[in-house]
Amino acid sequence: MAAFNHPTQAKLAAIWLPMVDAFSAGLWLYWITPTEIVCVEQPSLHIADGRLHRAHGPAVEWPDGEEYYFWRGTQVPGEWMRGNLTAKTALQWHNIEQRRAACEMIGWHKILNDLNARTINKHSNPQIGELVEVELPDAGRELFLRVLCGTGREFAIPVPRSMRSAMQAQAWTWGLKVNDFEIPDVRT
Repeated sequence: MAAFNHPTQAKLAAIWLPMVDAFSAGLWLYWITPTEIVCVEQPSLHIADGRLHRAHGPAVEWPDGEEYYFWRGTQVPGEWMRGNLTAKTALQWHNIEQRRAACEMIGWHKILNDLNARTINKHSNPQIGELVEVELPDAGRELFLRVLCGTGREFAIPVPRSMRSAMQAQAWTWGLKVNDFEIPDVRT
C-alpha cells in the first residue's frame, strides 16, 4: 500500500484491490446492494466462429453445474446433444431457428433417408447429384438436390419445386439456367 500515500487512496485500494483478486480468480459479475455483494462466477464458454457452439456438450457451463446447449449460436435442448434427436422431432419443432439447427445437427441427407425420399432424377456424376422429393410435415412436397461435394461429404440442398432434373437444380444453385451451366473440372 506504499504506492497509496493519501488516506483516501489507501481506503479505495483496500476496497477495490480484493475485487481485482476476485476477477483473477474467476469472478464474472457482481452487484452491490445496501446489505451484501452478490458475486457470480465466470462460466466456461465454447465459441466457434464468434457464436456459442459445441457439437457434443454444453456451450455454457457454470461451476455450479448449470449448463446451456447451443448449436451455431442457437440455444437448443440438451437432450438433442445427448443423441435424442430424430428427423420427426426436428421437422415438427415449433421454434423455426431451433428447427433449422436440429436439421443441421442431424444432416439433411439423413433426414431425407428417414423420410424415404423419392428420386425424381439422378445424374451419373455424384457431384451433380440426385433430385429427390419428400413430404415434409407442415410444408408438403419439397425438393432437394442430394450431392457429393469435392471433399467426399454428402449434402442435401433445398431447391425450388419447379426443378425437373438434377442438372437443372445444380445450375440453379450457381444462379444459372441449365443451358448456361458447365460442369466444373475441379471442385473444392
